[in-house]
Amino acid sequence: MKRGFTLIEAVMVIAILGILAYVSAVSFTPALSYKKAAAAAKIRSDIQYAQSLAMMTRQTCGVTFSGNTYTVFENSSTSDPAVDPVTQQDYTVTMNSGDYAGVTISTNFGGTSVIQFDREGTPTDGSGSALPSAESSRRVTVGGDVYVVVAQNTGRVSVQ
Repeated sequence: MKRGFTLIEAVMVIAILGILAYVSAVSFTPALSYKKAAAAAKIRSDIQYAQSLAMMTRQTCGVTFSGNTYTVFENSSTSDPAVDPVTQQDYTVTMNSGDYAGVTISTNFGGTSVIQFDREGTPTDGSGSALPSAESSRRVTVGGDVYVVVAQNTGRVSVQ
């Protein structure tokens, strides 16, 4: 009775282990990419909600960013959070935790961290000035390489 493996059996085991290692490595890599895409979609949606809220209530509404947290506000006051229509709580979102763990954000809206909309939905920066023409001065950077950009005159929000 022989003990051990044949060369073919050993090669097959090594090949299968190699394939499994490759598949598992690939499946772990894009997890952060999915989180960044989800975070960017959430931010885009919340900025669009602030614009809709401004047009619906006929008052200035917007989003103020502070570190990895942002708040949708209403009544022309960054200290007056809007009510989240889903949770019925203050509309504050924190990145880099929970579903968005590992995702950081930074902002630049004309040198401010506030994007606001007038009653017609026109975007301005935190001081009420028109957004600059440079795209890099009217966006949220998500995870370092995904951008949520607000169009200068229309307020159209896109993810790039």
